Amino acid sequence: MGGPRSDLSSEARARFAQGRRAFTKAFTPRAGLGPYYEETSCAACHFTPVVGGAAAGRLLLVGPGPAPDYETLHYPIHALPGFPTRRAPPDATRSRPRPLFGLGLIEEVPEAVIVAGCDPDDRDHDGVRGRPLLVDGRLSRFGSKAHEYSVRDFAQNALYDDMNVTSGESEFFGVDADALPDPEVPEAFIDQLADYVRGLAPPSRAGVHPEGEAVFARVGCTACHRPDLAPTARGAYTDLCLHDMGPDLDNHVVVDKGARGRDWRTAPLWGLRLQTSLLHDGRAATADEAIRAHGGEGAGARARYLTLSQIERSSLLAFLQTL
Repeated sequence: MGGPRSDLSSEARARFAQGRRAFTKAFTPRAGLGPYYEETSCAACHFTPVVGGAAAGRLLLVGPGPAPDYETLHYPIHALPGFPTRRAPPDATRSRPRPLFGLGLIEEVPEAVIVAGCDPDDRDHDGVRGRPLLVDGRLSRFGSKAHEYSVRDFAQNALYDDMNVTSGESEFFGVDADALPDPEVPEAFIDQLADYVRGLAPPSRAGVHPEGEAVFARVGCTACHRPDLAPTARGAYTDLCLHDMGPDLDNHVVVDKGARGRDWRTAPLWGLRLQTSLLHDGRAATADEAIRAHGGEGAGARARYLTLSQIERSSLLAFLQTL
């Protein structure tokens, strides 16, 4: 758990080890931290059950507001001396840091495969209308809203958004309000972070449960949580599409690079048994609670789940504990 993928070359493994040092580097104000920040390192938000995982009980405050105004969308809890803490509006919602395992394999899924599996016009008449998120003609697939194009974009955005460490020459990532000259880290540092995240192996399975998986498919969960989206993402249980999950899961962000407040990318399920909270805001403590919270395009699967016998429901949940 938390180690490199078995298919990495010796050179890629060396880059993975170097990237892990960048991922666990603790920034200080003299090294570029702030003026606004959540934590002092990437690993401080991604540590459960090991470095590269999620954050037990850690939630970020976001929205409402239109992207790409991330200063509006995100409200870090810390500020350097002399800078006022940003106050989140009363209708701000929470977002939990997600585990990063297997993201490099998800990055390798061909765009055409994702687009072909989304079915925005509901051609199969199952009530599920997933859509790919295309921004300026490019397909995005990372983050809870599928709003990041690549692992590298994800790493660069998180470094700036969560620690206010600038990088590159762009206005978005390259400027902040502290006294240090920008950029505060070179582009090579972002490459190191990306090498580490790309190299993280997905969690191994804890056995199999074919009876429970059959129930999982029968109630319609696999309409979105596709077991084997592509050879590089076998066992990920996702389609990487955006889905309208209904008003109860609306985070009220007006638009996030094309995703509305109630639109969410299908979360991969590998490593599900290792997560201590579920859904975008951590409101669900168990898989059962998460399923019961599904609305919108997930309402049909939820309704069928609720009609299962106790034996069938227990079997489905037992299957999820193998992931």
